Amino acid sequence: MPSSPSQLRTAKACTLEDFSSDCDISSIIEHTQKCLVLELEDDAIRECGAAALAIIASKPDDVLRLAHRKLHTWPFRDVPICWRRLYEDASLWKVIASLRMQTCRRNPKNHAIDTVSRKRKRRGDQENPEGHSSSPAVEGPSMTDDGMSWPTFMAGDWVADIVKVLDMAIILTGAPSRKHLFNKLFDNLRSSLLHEVSKSDTLKEFPPNRLCRPKVRLPMQNYKALSSEMDFTAFQEHLDASATPLILEGAISHWPACSAWKNPAYLMQHTLGGRRLVPVELGRSYTDEDWGQKIMTFAEFMHDYLITPTPKQTGYLAQHDLLAQIPGLLKDIQTPDYCFTAPPPATPEILHGQPTPPHLEEPLVNTWLGPGGTISPLHTDPYHNILCQVVGHKYVRLYAPSETPKLYPRGVDEAGVSMENTSQVDVSIAMELAGRSAAVGDDSEISHENARNDFEERFPLFKDARYIEAVLAPGDSLYIPLGWWHYVESLSTSCSVSFWWN
Repeated sequence: MPSSPSQLRTAKACTLEDFSSDCDISSIIEHTQKCLVLELEDDAIRECGAAALAIIASKPDDVLRLAHRKLHTWPFRDVPICWRRLYEDASLWKVIASLRMQTCRRNPKNHAIDTVSRKRKRRGDQENPEGHSSSPAVEGPSMTDDGMSWPTFMAGDWVADIVKVLDMAIILTGAPSRKHLFNKLFDNLRSSLLHEVSKSDTLKEFPPNRLCRPKVRLPMQNYKALSSEMDFTAFQEHLDASATPLILEGAISHWPACSAWKNPAYLMQHTLGGRRLVPVELGRSYTDEDWGQKIMTFAEFMHDYLITPTPKQTGYLAQHDLLAQIPGLLKDIQTPDYCFTAPPPATPEILHGQPTPPHLEEPLVNTWLGPGGTISPLHTDPYHNILCQVVGHKYVRLYAPSETPKLYPRGVDEAGVSMENTSQVDVSIAMELAGRSAAVGDDSEISHENARNDFEERFPLFKDARYIEAVLAPGDSLYIPLGWWHYVESLSTSCSVSFWWN
């Protein structure tokens, strides 16, 4: 690893070790630029054409607009990799331009003098423009070209603009080739902002449970971990014997996340004071007509949907690979050993009309964070699932694949998208209709009875569908087999991590 900025600048290879977390700004700019001009082997970006590549460094905004149009020309899975690469690199060139501009704005006089001094030094003249001896350049990992330390340099809210550029690139492209550069830029930003006091620092825990915990009448099989987690071999034997849902009580209670993620301030720190962008689902359920999605800062999500007592609507950070976006949180969890067992293969009977999913080399990891009342409607997953409950409590109801005819799958929607894995039945309404009682003679009793009759007329077979249910507590894990229908509802502010594998 280079021990000084000069060694960093002369390094021949563009490696992760070259880019330390305490670099000065000039080295960060220089290293990022060096990686961008260094051609990658068989780089698809060349397919975008010479015209775009010729101006990418000088006019990154123009190139970003071009790439953005191309990204929205096709469905994401069909976007040619070259346009994702172009957007990715153009974003990094824009960040370089922003960093250079901010050094000028912070100290334009020193920047101008430094620029002239460098020109005179190349001519062998050590005098500054006023004719006095110039001071030696400041060397060291904590200084910029203008002698500013990184925290002083980063004092402005314009940092959010840089974060937005980087995060939008990750969200829109997946950062196919420059993920290491994005991560190191974020590491440097986070190091510089550790001194910043977040507005959420005074709140050490999320609001307490607000919803009544339902009485579990049909509990599923429960394995209480006697040490830390169920034995790998015992879990494989369970898969071989029955492959039915199984609660692994306390299986992840050793995760640091179970204590750290309860603290809003901790999450704010890892999201650069809440500046990181996240995709949030707005609305009660993705099956509702008023449901939508919005990209917002984590601070906005935290303030408007997680810690406010009465949010205007439900906001849910659902099925998002937050740990890939913010690798600093990875140290707080561990991939369960169960994800490396051999589960039963997919069959047409349990895929419910969905195509056979591809083989996974490693588990797909997603994070679910939201307030009490967020739901995932009754649906199936394309893979076997280990759902790990980190913060708060969740109610889960599951139906076996054999119950599918009684659950009314949605079929193909008007846009031609298959929704065979999602039920038409709103389980939350079914639970309310089944559990509510009204006083005899009360007008609400009549309306309630009418609603129940309408529901049963629409879904006459649903009342006979057999299910099992459970409430997951922090530290618990739940094995959800491929093809099993499941409905999930948060009973409080809740955070879960799911691991799909096959």
